[in-house]
Amino acid sequence: MKTARTVLNHLFLPFKDKIIYHKCIQLLKEKLPKEWLPLIQFIKLRQKKLIVGVTHPALLHELNLNRRTVLKKVEEIYQSSPRCLKYFPRPVGVVVELVPPKPVEEEFQPPPPPVYPYRAKGEFEIPVKDPELREIFMRIRNTLRKKWEEGNGKG
Repeated sequence: MKTARTVLNHLFLPFKDKIIYHKCIQLLKEKLPKEWLPLIQFIKLRQKKLIVGVTHPALLHELNLNRRTVLKKVEEIYQSSPRCLKYFPRPVGVVVELVPPKPVEEEFQPPPPPVYPYRAKGEFEIPVKDPELREIFMRIRNTLRKKWEEGNGKG
């Protein structure tokens, strides 16, 4: 009988390198200054280049000037977590891209229900033969008639 741990290890084995890669990216984000984090859209590693997507031109300029600072932060990650060295290879350089910010999704507001210029008078046929259903329709018709008489007077 397999234990839960062996089953989970077997399930996550193909994704182990991706999980560790993302954990290393999270470690890098934790090492960066906190005021940068809301302006960073993504961080990824491609062809030994660390690509940082930012949403503000000021941070783009600052990161272009301080590329060595980002590489030093990566070195700190390797010292604190050596497994990142295996799954997150040493970047040769830093590329900073300006990306538009993600659009804020507005909460869906349904259109207001239509306002009809007339009211139901309670004048409709009930073509149902089932006595229970017929009784329900009769109550609806009587309610509509009462509301019509109260709102418009008798006439």
